[in-house]
Amino acid sequence: MMRLVKVEDRFVRTGSSFALPHMRGGADAHRRVTQPRSWIGDAMSVLLLEYPTCSTCRKAKKWLDAHGVDYVDRDIVVDNPTAKELALWHERSGLPVRRLFNTSGMRYRELGVKTRLDAGMTDAECYDLLATDGMLVKRPLLVGEDFAIPGFREGS
Repeated sequence: MMRLVKVEDRFVRTGSSFALPHMRGGADAHRRVTQPRSWIGDAMSVLLLEYPTCSTCRKAKKWLDAHGVDYVDRDIVVDNPTAKELALWHERSGLPVRRLFNTSGMRYRELGVKTRLDAGMTDAECYDLLATDGMLVKRPLLVGEDFAIPGFREGS
């Protein structure tokens, strides 16, 4: 069995599969992928950024499981994306940066983000703001080698 060991902020694998440290105990905890690579730059299986109590995130995980998609889940609040990750994922999504925001969230309303976006926030300012709080990020966020998909609708 393969183990993933953290060495100087990098993950080194041994064996034939791996699991990231975001994985917690339980029957559904260990999504194994055969070729670990960096989330930034190199290819990777699929990364699912989720909030464990979010019903839409649970539906997305159920859909991925039913379709045999290998993924690694990451709690978007415990391990919030960095501005650098968000910039890369925004580029991969091909969508306006507004689509990365969780517009139905309380934090979005509390911070008056809509007004700030309408006033002309730059992409860099958006990434910095999103990186401050995982609850601002649209979830689930599915990230692959050449795509990023915010939100989930089973029919689309």
